[in-house]
Amino acid sequence: MKATSILFVNLPGTPYTELASRLSADNKGSYRTLSIDARSLPLGILYLSSYIKAKFQTSLEQYIADYFEKLETIEDYDSVDGFIRDIAMKSISTPPDIVAISIMFSTSYKFFRNLLSIYKSLWPNSTFIVGGIHATNTAGHILQTTDIDYVFRGESEIALYKFIKNYREKIKQYIPGVYAKSDINQDVNQICELVTNLDELPYPNLELVNVSSYINAKKIFKAYQDLDKGVIELVGSRGCPYKCTFCSGHSSNNRNVRFRTVENIMSEIKELYKRYGVVRFVFNDDLVVANETRFFKLTNAFRDSSIPGLEFQSQGLDCRSVTNKMIDAVTERGDAVLFAVDSGSQYIQKHIIRKNVKLERVRELVDYSRKKGLIVRCNFIFGFPNETKKLMDDAVEYMRSLNADWYQIFTAVPFVGTELNDQFVKMGILNKYDEELWESCHYGVRSFDTNTCTADELNHFTYSLNLELNFVNNYNLRTGQYVRALSIFKEILSSYPFHIFGLIALYQAYKGLGDLENSLKVKERINKTIAENGSSREMYEKYRNLLKNTEFYSKF
Repeated sequence: MKATSILFVNLPGTPYTELASRLSADNKGSYRTLSIDARSLPLGILYLSSYIKAKFQTSLEQYIADYFEKLETIEDYDSVDGFIRDIAMKSISTPPDIVAISIMFSTSYKFFRNLLSIYKSLWPNSTFIVGGIHATNTAGHILQTTDIDYVFRGESEIALYKFIKNYREKIKQYIPGVYAKSDINQDVNQICELVTNLDELPYPNLELVNVSSYINAKKIFKAYQDLDKGVIELVGSRGCPYKCTFCSGHSSNNRNVRFRTVENIMSEIKELYKRYGVVRFVFNDDLVVANETRFFKLTNAFRDSSIPGLEFQSQGLDCRSVTNKMIDAVTERGDAVLFAVDSGSQYIQKHIIRKNVKLERVRELVDYSRKKGLIVRCNFIFGFPNETKKLMDDAVEYMRSLNADWYQIFTAVPFVGTELNDQFVKMGILNKYDEELWESCHYGVRSFDTNTCTADELNHFTYSLNLELNFVNNYNLRTGQYVRALSIFKEILSSYPFHIFGLIALYQAYKGLGDLENSLKVKERINKTIAENGSSREMYEKYRNLLKNTEFYSKF
């Protein structure tokens, strides 16, 4: 039997419209532009790949069109569609039997629509399937409005294996959680069969991607030091029992948490260290602290490992579950921690997002973590339904009272599949399936008005707060911890070299250290940047009032 070929497609999270705008010279270097280098391994695709590789061996040929990894080359193209077509042609030399597209983010949807049209013209006889969190929550809409052949809902290792087997044997596809055009008129609510024992899954197939590009890329969760260290992401568990209104993660699985054994995880780490020499690993679990006994077993395994300098990191620790002893364990093998607080208003915690984080406990965790020497970051979100200006101001006052190194400030994104989205739909503010909204669903930008706040008001509020807390009144600058501040702002500027507030904060750090030579160099860079970079000048002029107590308020 001829080998079956499958082409996986890893879409970028950056919206198609922004990418098109980015190709305009006027927008290059914009302070509002997201970094295209902040990428992490597409573990969902890599798990699918390893699972079907184990099942079919050499009778299956696998390829990937990795637009996320190739995004740094987009400025070499005249158009986004040209970029899409060229990467496709470079990824596989003959038409694939199956094209498997992953839509994880709402912001990828327009890119997906354009890509599907181009791919269909290139390979009209291929079978097109789609999966991922966004596809899971919009399955019916995708089947009704696009030329896709099948939609997979939820975790799909088992379903994809069965699908390929049926395809090869020319058997009708009847698989729970997999829907075709003929299923449009029925409920499409079932998810695919889940793998209950995660140890049975082969390790992600890293051979499918350009591993070095991912290992050495900047990471949004990376510590603000040791910038040359490579990072590999891991998944140690799947599932989360909580019901936060802004999260759609539960839609791809049930709410039960399934764990890999610590032995299985450490075996993978040893293999990755042997192959790539990486010692920093980041767990992308929804709830890495779900089981205290297991957490300590895992961190102890890191501590006792024979791998020199092995580091434990997590995309975030849940404030409801983490203990001081857990922070101690992280300190032994890590240098940074992220707390997903999400709101600084206790009322919002209890009545609006139903996360119920105790804010006084967060304060204790932040202070304790800093005493242990960890870089401390905290997530906060604004723009929830019925969130008044008073509630927002309460949250801000709380944030100002924290001693965090960095605040990651977002606007509430109403992803399809979340209760947050359903609330806005019921209020008549949004349509259930709004492709224009998906295209503008940035974490830092709101594109629609609510009954309590316009989009422009919210965007200005959150960005101004970001500049205030992270740059002008950064805790480390205020308290004379200039070396710590220096490492933070150097990393920020490595991703955003034209960030004028970042440059001013860097200048303040050097000045605080008494480093006259470097402070003068940075001041010259500030003058040059404002004079020559329109985006930097725009930022300075728009938010100059935040600099009233600095020498830069009336300088330009």
